[in-house]
Amino acid sequence: GTIYFDEHHYVNAARDYLQGVEDRNFSHPPLAKLFIAESIELFGDRPSVWRFPSCACGVASMFLSGALAWRLTGRKRATLLTSLLVGLDFLSHVQSRIATLDALTAFWIYLALFLGAINLTRQRPTLMLDLATGLSLGVANGCKWSGAFAAIALVGALAWMRGDLRRCLRVAIIYGTCILGIYVLSYLPWFAREGLNVESIVRYHEIMWRYRQNQGPKKLEFLYLSEFYSWPL
Repeated sequence: GTIYFDEHHYVNAARDYLQGVEDRNFSHPPLAKLFIAESIELFGDRPSVWRFPSCACGVASMFLSGALAWRLTGRKRATLLTSLLVGLDFLSHVQSRIATLDALTAFWIYLALFLGAINLTRQRPTLMLDLATGLSLGVANGCKWSGAFAAIALVGALAWMRGDLRRCLRVAIIYGTCILGIYVLSYLPWFAREGLNVESIVRYHEIMWRYRQNQGPKKLEFLYLSEFYSWPL
């Protein structure tokens, strides 16, 4: 089938996991690629299967965004408008149709925000909801590092709305523990292949960090990249 955009990175990385060889994509953590690999293992190696996780997460995100709006506002119009805008957003629409990592990351962030909003608006917050939120954040961060920003946003919202520093600290510890735990677990296929090779893991994360800074061995030049202040032009 035809490969689009960054699919050639992530589909091939998923195949690497299925073949038990080193993930050739060093730019992101493994979890979203493992979801794609599991889809291929269950249903076969073809384009519709590569893209199924993104599609399912994209559709679910549309409903989760509406549920989040309902929880925060209690207004039908706001709920329907939120779901509609997410469903019609070009970037969300495109990312939900191809085998990239963004739709999966967004789904777990939406889920974390929804669960966090439930606990934030309850009279008596529960530990189970904090844990569920933390686990969702952990999966999001295991897909892409950008998932960690949602944790910062949730703790910030809690501090702003409740002003309970002790609870903020407790929630931050729960979120941090869940994020770190799931991140480590997402590397189990790596450990199974490489063993506890600390040097190899450090090298992998150095490459990921340098990629974030666009300082890899081959500096990337994206033809579609533009500065935000040029967008109105």
